[in-house]
Amino acid sequence: MSFYDVTQNETPDPNVLYCFILGLPLPFSTRLPSLQQPVSNSQITQDKAYLWLNYCLLLELQGDIHECNEMYETALSSTCKASELCKLWVGYAEFICRQIEQNTDNTGPSNQLLHIITRSITSMPTKFHPAWCEDRLQVNYNHVNGLIDYYLCRLPSNDHMTMLEKYHHMMPDNVDLLIRTCEEGLRRGEYYRVSSLTNTAVYDQVANIDFWKMVVSLKLREGRYKEFLLFEVTQKDEEGVQKILSESEEYGLNIKGFVATISS
Repeated sequence: MSFYDVTQNETPDPNVLYCFILGLPLPFSTRLPSLQQPVSNSQITQDKAYLWLNYCLLLELQGDIHECNEMYETALSSTCKASELCKLWVGYAEFICRQIEQNTDNTGPSNQLLHIITRSITSMPTKFHPAWCEDRLQVNYNHVNGLIDYYLCRLPSNDHMTMLEKYHHMMPDNVDLLIRTCEEGLRRGEYYRVSSLTNTAVYDQVANIDFWKMVVSLKLREGRYKEFLLFEVTQKDEEGVQKILSESEEYGLNIKGFVATISS
C-alpha cells in the first residue's frame, strides 16, 4: 500500500496491487492508483524478493494454499540472483513446514519438504564473476551452505548426518560442506565414516587449513591407540589388549599391521 498514492476513502484490493507491481496478469478493466512520487522502478526491483514473499504470505493468510504454492513457483522463476533465490527458497520451505505442522498425521519430514530442499540446493547458482575480473568465474557455495544450515535446523538431529552426506556426494568439491559433514560425524563418534569421507579430499590436496587439522587429529587418534596397545602388551594385560582392539575396530582404526608386528 505504501507504494501507491491511496487516500483513506479508497480501499483497493491488495491482491490486485501486488499483481500489478509484480507484473502478474490483470483484467483490462482494472483501475489502479498511481505510484507514490518517490517510488521508482529501481526501488521496486530492489525489493522484489520481499514483495513476492509478502504476497505469498497474504495468499496463505487468505487460505488460498494452492495459489500460494503457485506464486512461490512463479517467484522462483522471476529472478536469477542468488541472494534473492535464497530468500525465496527459505520462504517457500517455511510455508511447507507450516503446512506440515497443521497436518497432525505427519510424524516426520514430508516428501514435499525434502523435494523442496533438494531442488533449492541443486538449482542455486554457485559460479560468479569475481569483482576483480569479469572474464573469470569463481565457485562460491556460501548461499548453498546457508540453505543447508537452515534446513538442518528444520530436520530431526538423527537425519543430519544422512542429509549432509547426501549433499556432499552431490557437491564433492564443496569443502565447507565436507568439513560440516565430518564435524557432524565426529560429534556422533563415527570416526571410520569420517575417515572415509576425508580420503578423496586428502588425495586432491584440498587447500583448507581446517580440513587438514581434522585429518591430522584423526591420524593422531589412531597413533594414540597404538601407544595404548603397546603399553597393555608390555604389562601383559590381556583384558586391556582385547578392550583396545575392540574399541579400535568400533572406531574404524586400522591397527592390524601394528598388532602383527608387536605379536611377532
